[in-house]
Parts: sequence; C-alpha cells; structure tokens
Amino acid sequence: MLLCALFYTGESSSEVETEADSSEYSRLHTRENQYTCTQCEKCLSSKWALYYHMNIHRGKYKCTECGRCFGSKYNLAVHMRSYSGEKPFECTVCGKRFTVSSHLVSHSRIHTGEKPYKCHVCNKAFITSSHLQRHKRRCECLVQWTTD
Repeated sequence: MLLCALFYTGESSSEVETEADSSEYSRLHTRENQYTCTQCEKCLSSKWALYYHMNIHRGKYKCTECGRCFGSKYNLAVHMRSYSGEKPFECTVCGKRFTVSSHLVSHSRIHTGEKPYKCHVCNKAFITSSHLQRHKRRCECLVQWTTD
C-alpha cells in the first residue's frame, strides 16, 4: 500500500517515523475518519486522502468530455479510457480485457478459484472484498456481525 509506505522508515516495515505518523498509520487501518473536507464535510481517514479529495473541489483533474473532476491524474486517465475504449489489461486465460489492472486481478480469481475474502461468521468465501461487504449487508449472519 502506497499510503502505508509513506510512514515507514528503515528496513523493517514495522518501524514508523514518529508517534504522530504512527497514529495516522493506525487510523488508515482502523477506518477512523479524522479529516473533514471543509467544502462538502466528507470525512476521510488521512491527510493524504483529504489532499487528493480536495483536488476534486479545485478541479485540478477535470475531464474535458463530461466535466467530472478527479482527485488524481491516474483516476482521470482511467476515466478517459471509458471514452477511448482502451482496455490495456488482458486476461491470459480467456482474453477478456479491462481498463484497470485491479479488475483483471479480481477476474483472474474466477480461473484460479481463489477466494481470499472470508466471512468469519459463516465461512463463505468471496473473490472480492466488495462481494464480502455485500454479503455482510444481506446475510442472515448480519446479526452476528453487529454483536461481535
């Protein structure tokens, strides 16, 4: 994770630069939202996330086709692929193409059978974390999730 790497020093990934950085690093992983956008009041977990979010309000990375603004140059470039039809990431098994590499990674799990995201209540496994989150919202084990 790029954000995590910003806080590490030395050779060990457990070394953290300062106590302040340590608490920020912890917030990234506990999903605490300590930073609030002054324009839309959206809460974000790190100062870096807030910085990228503010680029949306500044219009720094704006689509010339639809006017939508993005937090980073990369996200704008991915969005622009929806107009060009470019899909640079290809599955070596079936040839299906994707605009984002992470979509190819998730798709590849269909072929390998890998399901790394597991419900700790019913042990059902999923290809993506979003599928697990959807399961948590819909599943009868939801009651157990909220009481854990």
